[in-house]
Amino acid sequence: PDAGIKPSWSTSFVQLGSRRFVIIQQRSNGRLSFERNWTEYENGFGDAEEFWVAEYSHFSVAGSDTNYVMTYKAYLSGHSNTTGDSLSTHKGMQFSTMDRDNDKKSGSCSKTRGNAGWWLN
Repeated sequence: PDAGIKPSWSTSFVQLGSRRFVIIQQRSNGRLSFERNWTEYENGFGDAEEFWVAEYSHFSVAGSDTNYVMTYKAYLSGHSNTTGDSLSTHKGMQFSTMDRDNDKKSGSCSKTRGNAGWWLN
């Protein structure tokens, strides 16, 4: 961020100056288990202070009627990070949890792997 610009925080986005970033996942120290069921994800859990930010334009997560399909228009390249566009293969996918399998693979990948997300497709 620019020097002298104080971030303002929310549980859904981070505002840094004139730029707004969506909080994709709230996890930094690994103490919180993400092995949760569908209802727990819908209700929310965790600490709003533990998060990481992804740089994508027009990032959105649709409603429950679509099983929370994740989409975005473009990855904002040119920033220093280690992951690059790590969501490219998950764009347009439905969210899965260990008790609700919405991925494209046979069997419940979320249950087998013990986690949740769009990346199980």
